[in-house]
Amino acid sequence: MITGPQTQKVRKQDYNRILLTETCPHETPVIFDNFGFYKQTQKLLSRPEDIQKLLTPLLKDEKELKFSIPYIYNIRKDLDSPRTLSLIHPRSQLHFVELYQKFDNQILLCCQKSKFSLRAPQKITSKYYVKNPQENIKKYRSDTTTSAEQELRDRYLTTYFAYGENTRLHKFFESFDYLRLEKQYSQFYSMDISKCFDSIYTHSIAWAIKTKEYTKRHIGVDGVFGDIFDQVIRCSNYNETAGIPIGPEISRIFAEIIFQEIDERVEKKLIGLGLTVDIDYSMRRYVDDFFIFTNSDITSNKIAQVVEAECKAYKLNINEAKSSKAERPFITSKTKSLRSVQRRLVDLKDSLFSGDNYSSPRELPNQKTLTLHFIDDVKAACSADSGAYQLVSSYVVGWLSNRIISATEENINRNTSIENHLKGFSHFFNFSIRTIFHFYSINPSHKSSVKLCIAVKLACTFYEKHMPADIDSIKTTVYQLCKEFFSSGGYLGILTSNTNISFLEAMNILVLCKELGPQYLLPKETLHGISSPDSVEPLSYFEIVTLLYYIGDEPLYREARAKVTASIHQHLNHIDDVRINSHKFHLLMDVLTCPYVDRDFRYATASKLFESVTGSKPGKAKAKILMDFFDNNIWFVNWHSFDLLTVLEKKELLSGY
Repeated sequence: MITGPQTQKVRKQDYNRILLTETCPHETPVIFDNFGFYKQTQKLLSRPEDIQKLLTPLLKDEKELKFSIPYIYNIRKDLDSPRTLSLIHPRSQLHFVELYQKFDNQILLCCQKSKFSLRAPQKITSKYYVKNPQENIKKYRSDTTTSAEQELRDRYLTTYFAYGENTRLHKFFESFDYLRLEKQYSQFYSMDISKCFDSIYTHSIAWAIKTKEYTKRHIGVDGVFGDIFDQVIRCSNYNETAGIPIGPEISRIFAEIIFQEIDERVEKKLIGLGLTVDIDYSMRRYVDDFFIFTNSDITSNKIAQVVEAECKAYKLNINEAKSSKAERPFITSKTKSLRSVQRRLVDLKDSLFSGDNYSSPRELPNQKTLTLHFIDDVKAACSADSGAYQLVSSYVVGWLSNRIISATEENINRNTSIENHLKGFSHFFNFSIRTIFHFYSINPSHKSSVKLCIAVKLACTFYEKHMPADIDSIKTTVYQLCKEFFSSGGYLGILTSNTNISFLEAMNILVLCKELGPQYLLPKETLHGISSPDSVEPLSYFEIVTLLYYIGDEPLYREARAKVTASIHQHLNHIDDVRINSHKFHLLMDVLTCPYVDRDFRYATASKLFESVTGSKPGKAKAKILMDFFDNNIWFVNWHSFDLLTVLEKKELLSGY
């Protein structure tokens, strides 16, 4: 029996937990997370003296805050453009821990000004969500972990602040609030900020907080908080005042405080123009996207002009190319296509299962026909808007992956009558996985890659328990589909059109391939797309650690390993700037803990690091202490006991906006 959702309490006094939710972009390779770093901060004061001498100067500022340089990388935003993200240096991440500890209530207070915001912090999270304590993904894991490690894995599955219902933009457009607005107003106007986070002037947060009217109403909020938040965000971004790091939740909070003041100023200006909110107009804002609802073009234009002027006062400009108007009904051709596909998916579920639950999968005597017909139906639904096919492809990947998750959760521990349905389960898993890979190849994205990895991992787990004789069959299918992905138009198109993109979509598929086992090695040519052995440019941190994890000790990938090794040497030839260089710090810590990197190189690098930080060479005894520490600890990649399902579940729960 499946139990319902439950919540558990968060230890509020553990402010370091924000390292798990607030300070890193969601879009990173699946093997990367901050759990090892979080653990290091918890244990720092109990480390041997020599380890403290090494780590404390790297992670702490003695008196005043010092700047650091984030690791900047690009991911694929859509077909035509990349999205730039920032991985903040761990030392600067700890600055935000101190900020939250001192000012979490002020953050909340500054985010209660606006009537328009859809995604503002509402309160400090006191509980976190566990999907199904008896039946969730945790039951598929190994039982060999220690209780302390299990505690680290199971806790902190939500952000530090609670945000209400609209944690993703699509939830607003699927809400009763949106339906009510469509009923009340005939005009819809959307506008957003051009390169919002790149354009934010950091000092403007103090402007937003120091307004006379606001400080009179809230005596406890003064310029100190704004000035400190300004300083902390600048120190995390090379001391730049123009622009803030893109990706971390903390940056969205920084922007939200500024937009809260803009919202309040807009409402006051509109009152002066004789326009009353929720009578003459309504407005909603999701981060930097404004949605205006009115009953006339004249009113819409007045409001748009005020919004544009108030944003410009904060050095933020409207992206005219993305502004759009619509009349009731508020629906685009992309939305029409999506709704059509959603209706088709209802029929598909009936084709796959008998009844409302997932305990009785139907046998599919002709999977090929079902697959072809379903794909043709999706294409037909998108015929009016070719761009809709990209949107719908990601939706189908998510929908089918969720069906696999639900079917596995409902049936993994069944002992009775399941034998009568094993053929149906086999057909369901094969059809779903093949279809997922088809649509994933059309529009690879990080979010879809996480969904795909979860689906495949759970399907293989189901086979191992209930159909062990067929496990090689499903793994062979997945292996062939992975190979086909690396030769697909979607993947090759990314390779040829975006030379500076971090191929997270491909990296995550590599990690999935590793899970299949050593008998399912990809051809060495497949790794050339990521490793670029003929390029003179070194690989980046994410590329290096993903390839190291996949290659391991396997001799087949000699060229890729040579490129990885050369890249490591290029990056770590000089490590005097490791205290400020985020890319170098992350790479250094993961290389020093990686068993697949030459031990002599790691020994020499650890000694060089110790000398750089402390000013003295470690000697043999201290060098042994250093190596014991790095051999037995993790930072950002868990080389020793990586648990894919655990990491995937956390990435799913902490998905980006």
